[in-house]
Amino acid sequence: MKVVQYQLVNIGAYESLEFLKCLLCVSLSSDDFVAYANVCFTEFGDRVKYWITFDEPNDWVSLAYASSQSPPGRCTPNVTLHGTCSQGNSSTEPYLVGHHVLLAHAATAQLYKSQYQVNQSQECNF
Repeated sequence: MKVVQYQLVNIGAYESLEFLKCLLCVSLSSDDFVAYANVCFTEFGDRVKYWITFDEPNDWVSLAYASSQSPPGRCTPNVTLHGTCSQGNSSTEPYLVGHHVLLAHAATAQLYKSQYQVNQSQECNF
């Protein structure tokens, strides 16, 4: 039996840049991510055994919001770790983004466990 693993967001990809930027926005909430995940669970649930909401958030949150190593490269101006940043705040933004990632994951896992896990018998993890 082939095991399929579907990652809801590939944060390392440049096409996810807008999503990363919006993690700091007030307009994007965990409800938006849950709505997206709900579509994925419905459409692909019969083929996916392991769902992953965010891949290695402990890495990309700090690399993207405390240095310029990963997109969107927001960090305190004049920080020269892996390049120079022109905007951001390395002392607060990684924590804000990490908080919103945890909220989105928790709400998505709750949705999966309450509505899909009984019928699909799969897992939704971090």
